[in-house]
This record gives sequence, structure tokens and C-alpha cells, in this order.
Amino acid sequence: MIVVRFKVQCQPGKAEQVMAAFKEVVPPSRAVEGVVSFDIGRDVTDSDAFIATEVFEDRASPER
Repeated sequence: MIVVRFKVQCQPGKAEQVMAAFKEVVPPSRAVEGVVSFDIGRDVTDSDAFIATEVFEDRASPER
């Protein structure tokens, strides 16, 4: 498995807009072949940031 974790830093006050966008793109992303899981959560130390974790079956999966 390959685990990709990344941080998304929003402009101050834009976190709710970004969360709304994530709610649209995350479900289809989870359905992509090779994706085991894809989750996004709020950074507990920064309310204008999110932490995303995506797990792929293998090294080739992120390229699909």
C-alpha cells in the first residue's frame, strides 16, 4: 500500500468554502480504481487548514 498525506492551507476565512468543495470531490475520488481510502479532516491546530490522507493499493494506483 502507498499512503499519501498532505496539508491544504486555506486563505483565512475560506475554510468552509474549501470544505464544501471537498465534499463534492471526495466521494468520486474514493471510487477510483486502486484507491483504498481517501479522508480529509480539519487540522486541530489551524482552523484554516485540512489534512488529507489517501491510501492506494500499490505504486501504480496514484497514476490511474
